[in-house]
Amino acid sequence: MMSFCAAGIAFGQVEVGECILWAIALIFLELSRRQILFTN
Repeated sequence: MMSFCAAGIAFGQVEVGECILWAIALIFLELSRRQILFTN
């Protein structure tokens, strides 16, 4: 995912802010998934 971001930014196809938002969303998803695993 991050390599896709880096390539997109390098070629000017992806905004940096867009990538940051994606990264934050993925981190939140991962954290919530781990929290669900821990609580069950």
